[in-house]
Order: sequence, then C-alpha cells, then structure tokens
Amino acid sequence: MKAIKIFLSAVLALAGVTAYAQDFSDPRYAKWGETPEERKDNIMISSFLKEEVDNRNFNAAAAHLQTLLAKCPAATENIYVHGVKLYKQKINRAESLAEKKMFVDSLLSLYDIRMLHFGSHPKRGKVYLLERKAREFLTYNQSDREGVRAAFEEAIAAQVESNGTADPEVVAIYFKNLCDDYATDIVDAMTIVNAYDASAQYFANITPEQEEFKTQFEQCFAMSGAASCENLQKIFEPKIAAAPSDAALLAHAFQLMTRANCSSDFYLSVGEMFYAAKPESSVA
Repeated sequence: MKAIKIFLSAVLALAGVTAYAQDFSDPRYAKWGETPEERKDNIMISSFLKEEVDNRNFNAAAAHLQTLLAKCPAATENIYVHGVKLYKQKINRAESLAEKKMFVDSLLSLYDIRMLHFGSHPKRGKVYLLERKAREFLTYNQSDREGVRAAFEEAIAAQVESNGTADPEVVAIYFKNLCDDYATDIVDAMTIVNAYDASAQYFANITPEQEEFKTQFEQCFAMSGAASCENLQKIFEPKIAAAPSDAALLAHAFQLMTRANCSSDFYLSVGEMFYAAKPESSVA
C-alpha cells in the first residue's frame, strides 16, 4: 500500500510539472475556465477525479466531480465517464434507501448535464445518452414504472428522429416492460396493442444478429394476453361503429385480429367492411 501511495504521488507530481509547463492562455484551454490559473487548476482536478475513482476514494472523487460540474461542465466527456463510475459505486454502497435514491438521482442527472453540453456529439450525443439513461433508469429505478416507460419512449423517439428507425434491442426491452405493466394492471390492453402495432416496423429490416430481439418482441405480445380476440373486439367494436368507413381504422383492426387468429362474426364483418372501403385483391 505504501508503494502504491508513493507511485501515485509521483504520478501526480509529474502531472503537476506538466501542467505548469503549459500555456493556459492558449484559446484551446478556454473550455477549462475563465483564467489561465483556473484552467490549470481544473485540469489538475480532472486528473485527481480519475485517480480518486480508480483508487476507490469516492468521497474525495465526489468533491472533485462537483467542482468540475460547477466550473467547467463542457470541458471533457471524461468528467461524466468518471462521474458515472463514481455514482454507481455510491449506489452499491448506499446505507439506506433514501441515500440510494439520492445517488440514483445524481447518476441520472449526469446524463442530463452531459446531454446539455455534448448532446450534438456525432457518436455519443443525444441518441447515445438517452439510451444509456433509459438503461440506467431501468437498472436502478425499476419500481418507477411510469419513469421507465417515459425514459425508453424518449430514447426510442430520439433514435427514430435521428436514424428513421429504432434499435430493435431497445424496442424489445421497452415492450417487455410494457407487457409486465399490463400483467400488473398498470396499463390497459389498448396500450399494448397500440405499442405492438407502432413498434413492429422497427423489426422489418433487421440483421441476423437482431432476430433474437424480434423473437422476444413477438413472444411478449403473444404471451401478454392483451391481443386476445375478445379484447380486440371490445377495443374496436365501438370505434368502428362510430366510424364504419374509416379505412385506416378497419385495416388496423383487421390486421390485428388476423394475427390473433380470430374467427368471430365481428372479425368477418370487419373484413367485409375493410374490403368495401378498400376493394383490392390483397384485401379480398
């Protein structure tokens, strides 16, 4: 242990010598602070943050993190990389539920702050950060079911906005949690049916490696019980009665009931109305 401390002191001393040799009035250091002295100090603090996290001195690391977030939050992504490691360790070592919640909130807020300053990064910007935040939310805040759904919906929306589609794995995780919420009566059948119908498109052009996520998605829907013929009839019968010539509504109902292998009189009547609204051979 003594040898480690001596080595660490030597490393930090060398870092200090290097820092003093730099010209911090150079504009490239502007993101670290207002003055050359402040820039030098914050760069040193950034080095200390990494060292304290690596050496598991988490209280000291937390103090360095707060200093950097207050003085130079846009200086480097490494502030947030080390901050995430720090708060995960804090969460694991929390001595009470209240303390754990505090550290979880701090972890999630790091993603918000990082997105504010690095959200436009071409690889690790908004899309990347919202997905990571959603996964962290599920890991550490699983009991907040509304929050889990909201986090994944935001991540998926960002992916679609940026790429025109969503990551099948992320969609499968979201839909599995949605089906879990249906099983405990947190969401209704229509929520599951609509989510399935809206999300199926993201599995249209997937790679062989992503087939497992499509399988998970389909199995969750099949086993949820939400898309039973009885539920679908309860959902669509009043809607179709109110708009019997709405081709989009009829198509939606007919396709879902076909997938559920329905054979009721209502299903047949929907098929007839759909054909009347859209008399095409594929419908016939």
